[in-house]
Amino acid sequence: MPWYYRTLESWLAVVRAAGYDIEWVREPAHPETGEPLSLLVAAAAAT
Repeated sequence: MPWYYRTLESWLAVVRAAGYDIEWVREPAHPETGEPLSLLVAAAAAT
């Protein structure tokens, strides 16, 4: 599986450019290391 690295800022820019407003962002972390595990973004169509 290829690895695609994006910054948080670049992900949010892509979501906004697609015509969505970001409602919330979460970055779940590993309980022992604190390393980010994923990125969760809730968005709704821009009004």
